[in-house]
Amino acid sequence: MIAGMTTFTFVHVVLSLVGIFSGLFVLYGMIAGKRYDGMTGIFLATTLLTSITGFMFPYHGFTPAIGVGIVSMLILAIALYARYSRHLVGGSRRTYVITAVIALWLNCFVLVAQHFPSDRNGDLHRPRLRGGQGISRAVSSSSRSLDKSGLIGMVRVATCYVLSQALAIKSFLHSTDEA
Repeated sequence: MIAGMTTFTFVHVVLSLVGIFSGLFVLYGMIAGKRYDGMTGIFLATTLLTSITGFMFPYHGFTPAIGVGIVSMLILAIALYARYSRHLVGGSRRTYVITAVIALWLNCFVLVAQHFPSDRNGDLHRPRLRGGQGISRAVSSSSRSLDKSGLIGMVRVATCYVLSQALAIKSFLHSTDEA
C-alpha cells in the first residue's frame, strides 16, 4: 500500500495527475497558438491509460464511473485520429482542440468529484482513493448526491474549460506552428 492506496490505485492516480498536468500544459500551448508535440503525446497517452486502468477496478453493473470512462475513450479516439492520422489538417485541427479539451475536462471532473462529499453524512475529510474501488465509488456516488460545494466546484471547472476551449480554438486554428 502506498499512501493508503493499493499499488494499482496509486499508479492509476499518478497516470491521472500526469495526464491533467500535461494536458494543462498542452491547453496553454493551444491558447498560445503553439504545438507541444512531446507533451501532447504524454497527455494523450496518460489520459488514455487512466481510462483503461479505470475499467480494471472492481465494479458491479454499469455505474456513472463506467459511463465517464466510455465517453472518455470515445473522445480520446477522436482526438488521436485528428492529431496523428489526420495531422491536424483542415477541420481535424478544430476537432482535435475540442476533443482534447473535453478529455482533459473529463479527467478533471473525476478529480473534482473525488474531493467533495458524495455521501449524506457530510464527511468532508473521508479519503476517496482508498482501496481498489475508491475512484469508481467516488464518481458513481457523486452523481447521486454531490453536495452544494461539489456542484459549485464542478460548475467552476466546466466554466474554465469552456472558456479555455473557446480561446484554444481561436488561437490554435490560426496557428501555423509546426513544432
